[in-house]
Formats: sequence, C-alpha cells, structure tokens
Amino acid sequence: MKLSKRMILLCLLIGVLPAPAADTLQIALCDEAVMNLFGDIITLSRREGSLRRYVDDQLVYVFSGTALSNKLILQEPLRPVLDEPDKIYVLDAATAQIIAWDRFLNVHTTTPLHDDIISPAEFTVTSEHDWLIYDDFYNHIVQIHPNGHFPYRWSDKPVSGDIHLYTIGHYVLLYLKDYRQLRICDNNGTTLSEYLLPDSLDVLRMLPLNMQSVGLVCENGVYLWKPKEKSCRYLSTMQDVIFMHAEKSSYTLINRQGTVITIP
Repeated sequence: MKLSKRMILLCLLIGVLPAPAADTLQIALCDEAVMNLFGDIITLSRREGSLRRYVDDQLVYVFSGTALSNKLILQEPLRPVLDEPDKIYVLDAATAQIIAWDRFLNVHTTTPLHDDIISPAEFTVTSEHDWLIYDDFYNHIVQIHPNGHFPYRWSDKPVSGDIHLYTIGHYVLLYLKDYRQLRICDNNGTTLSEYLLPDSLDVLRMLPLNMQSVGLVCENGVYLWKPKEKSCRYLSTMQDVIFMHAEKSSYTLINRQGTVITIP
C-alpha cells in the first residue's frame, strides 16, 4: 500500500518510518537448494520434478525429465547433494536410483541402488566421494565406495527415526530429529561430538553452515546456533526457509516461495 506524502512526513517526524529491508530477490518456487564452489545455486522442485541453475542471480538452465528423449522423470527426489567440484547428485527414493549431473545440469549417470537397500530416506556424499545412504527400513546408514556396488554398514552408533545427513569438509553431520541431537562424525563414521538442540526451540529443520554455526528453522523464523559456544540468537523472521549460506558477516536465505534475502 502506498503512503501519502502527509503520512510519510508524519512518520519522519515521529521516527517510525520502517528501516530499509535486507536485499531481496525472487526466484521460482522450490523445495531444496544448494550452492556449489562456483557460487551457482541449484534448486529442486519436487512437484515439477525439475532442477534449476542460477548464476549471479539469473536463471540459466532448467532440467526437466519431460524435455528429454529418455524421459528421466524425478518421482520422489531427495535433496540435491554436491560432490565438488562439479557433480550434483539426487537420490530418487521412488525409483531407487541415484542420478548424477554436472554443474551445467547435463545428466551423466543413473545408478540403481543395491537390492539390500529397502527404503532409502536420506543421502550425502563424503569428502572421499563415498555415498552414504540412510535406510529407514533397517534403521542404519550404509556406505558405498566410488565405482563400487556393495553397501557397508557405516557409523559407530545406532540411528533411527527421522535422520538428515550433511557433509561439511571432512566431516559428516547427522541430525537425529526425533532425539533433537546433532552428531558430528568423521568420514569413517566415528562419532567425534554430540550436541542437544536448545530446549526452548521447536525446530522444524536444521541447515548446517560450517563446523561452528548451524541454522535452526522454526515456525517463528530462523535462529543461528553455535553449539560449541552454547550460544543461539534470532536471525530472521523469514518463514519456510530451505537454504542458508554464510559468508563473512552476511547470511543468504531462501524459502519455499522462492524469496531470497541477504542479511548484512
């Protein structure tokens, strides 16, 4: 709604005119997003079964299975997972296969999962390029070596329930949502440390930024949690956040509506 000149003058006089907002950008609706080493943002729309690539805030390519002659349709895709410097993986739980793209969203390979993996629910790639897959039928995480096929049990501690896997450098982070716990492991699955989430927060989603900071998405916005320092502060009122990126003292957030904000 536009303000009249008289209203703007009144706001200036009494000092209640809103401060400038954070930088804002609008992209297509999305359910997941990642950023690679080149700064490209790759988003996933589960409803469309499509991937989009943004470079310098501009859409440059859209992958859609219906546009391909082989009709590669994403039916139940999990999060896009990066294998730097230029590979992007998506595990499709419905078809039990892992699809690999390059950074330009050219399809490279499709790999069926081993028959021993019954219900793949989460996926990541370690810094050693091994695949980690959480099977919620057996309640365990398996590891598959590059160019290998047989899955090996991974992790020195049991897991169960709603599990999310993330790779940060040479470490793997496990978010055990049902237990409100963050577990940090090395590439071999050895547990290095464990932290309980702040009791006061009803966390909907965890978004690791680095080994020191984690974004906690709640109904009332986003919090910045530093578990080692035992600190937690309110960062933004933005709702439905699916992606966070930290660079120096600024934070970039994307939500499901495709709104991108940068908080200085």
